[in-house]
Amino acid sequence: MECEPHGTLNLNKKNGKQLGLRDVSKVQLQLISSFIINKPISPQETSLTCLQIPVIQKNVVVKYIDSNPPHMHIKMIIISRILGFHPIDVYMNRPFHFENMTFIEYFTKYESNKLKRLSSKCHGEDNLGNYIYTTNKFSRFIDFHPTHNIERFVSNILLQNVCF
Repeated sequence: MECEPHGTLNLNKKNGKQLGLRDVSKVQLQLISSFIINKPISPQETSLTCLQIPVIQKNVVVKYIDSNPPHMHIKMIIISRILGFHPIDVYMNRPFHFENMTFIEYFTKYESNKLKRLSSKCHGEDNLGNYIYTTNKFSRFIDFHPTHNIERFVSNILLQNVCF
């Protein structure tokens, strides 16, 4: 969990000396500033900062795609109504002109939405009534380890390479 700081504190050599911080480098002053304003710093970030390796931080939306094999799906059903479709169900009901795309390729480039957007170009409608739009989000798929989940691992390889 990351806690964003409230305000800024820019320590330099002069005001660091006034606080009793003698013989500290600029990098160490940055770390102390972060500590004072209650910004948690991970050990990795601390070591990268001390080694003067820049850290890039971005706020990016990542969509998580469940790529479990079909017999391991969990469907949410309330009074004979499905609340959400599994990504494989959505993929299998994709528009006809996306027929030559793999599962991974389809969800990396496109996303489906029940609501029609006026600001985005719609690439069609799937068989579930969803509108298809180009996505600018990063896609994250389950990455199974071959020694622990061989069936799921092989299933992901098939999703990456085979159109069905």
